[in-house]
Amino acid sequence: MIKLIGKVLHITPSKLLVVKISDPSNIPVLGSMVVRSRGEEPLGKVIDVIGPITSPYAVVKLLREGIKVEPGIELFYIVPRRKRKVTKRRR
Repeated sequence: MIKLIGKVLHITPSKLLVVKISDPSNIPVLGSMVVRSRGEEPLGKVIDVIGPITSPYAVVKLLREGIKVEPGIELFYIVPRRKRKVTKRRR
């Protein structure tokens, strides 16, 4: 499942993206893969969530050099699937 994170606000000198989260009740999990749109290859992953609770920002690290991203574009993240808990059977 793909959900909207928000718009790119700033690109740091170390090539990290600061993204304004559009819905504070829908914060991505750390490590979530980030894409521009459905079906596109991943741009990076969420490495941190910063700022106040009412207006948070996601910090995204690009996966490789040379990816062109401009401030103002909307980014989406892939919601990771929950891992099933494995329980041991008693004999």
